[in-house]
Amino acid sequence: MARFAILLGGDLTVTARLRKQLAQARVIAADRGMIHAAMLGLA
Repeated sequence: MARFAILLGGDLTVTARLRKQLAQARVIAADRGMIHAAMLGLA
């Protein structure tokens, strides 16, 4: 089963744990979540 993560607005602190959690996920970014996606190297 696919794992999804939804990125929205708000404060984001990029950590190794967060990167690991997103590594195998399909990511949906909306609004300011696009900035978060870029910060995480997902854009």
